Amino acid sequence: MYGFLGCAPLGNTLALPVWLKARELDPLYLYGGANAGFVLSCMGRSSEGVSYLDEVLNIEPNFGAGMLWKSVLCCDMNRLEEAAALLVKAQGQFATGSMNSRSVLYAQYALALEKRDSPRADALLKQIMTRLEDPRTFSWEIDFGACTLLPFLVRHGQMDVAFQILKRNLEEGYFPLYDALIFDPRLEPLRREGRFKPILEKSRQDFEALMKVLEQARGNGEFPSFLESPFANLNKRLGIKL
Repeated sequence: MYGFLGCAPLGNTLALPVWLKARELDPLYLYGGANAGFVLSCMGRSSEGVSYLDEVLNIEPNFGAGMLWKSVLCCDMNRLEEAAALLVKAQGQFATGSMNSRSVLYAQYALALEKRDSPRADALLKQIMTRLEDPRTFSWEIDFGACTLLPFLVRHGQMDVAFQILKRNLEEGYFPLYDALIFDPRLEPLRREGRFKPILEKSRQDFEALMKVLEQARGNGEFPSFLESPFANLNKRLGIKL
């Protein structure tokens, strides 16, 4: 059940306790710890997140999604040889056309950027943008691309591409990024750009609408009790009045 709740449009801050709860209830549910690790990385906390991915890979060393996501975190932490080795192993675990096989592009691009391999990075980015701009691409894939790529794009000065992906995510996205856009320290250069303001305002409007839906569910007694405190704290941090 919590696996489905974690995939709901909660934002990263509220998704984290959901995935941790799933991990607590069933330590052998690999996506509980793996998604907790990935969500932490989307919040700029890769050094915390990698321990959860290590945990699931100790249980199942050939867990493809775990290897893929850990490779992204390793890129963020400048552990590039480890990231490259994990990525090679992960690719062999995915069926062609699967969600994770398409997400490999994001990890490959992050690695190419960190290795300063401009020709490869440019070629991968062309593939990625073609995919993200395709109207047939699912919203979750656009969201995953934004969560994964924005910190690397900002770090390497690819601000135009970062804004292009952000705008695409606002058009078609499912999973709200507002809390990450506000809290992730890696995105500070993005927040200093004047053209970020309208994107942030639209993102906040969408996030506030979501919080109001969750507040209604809470009032109806349909809200998990373990999310009460994180929900209240998040709204207080963001200054959202319900």
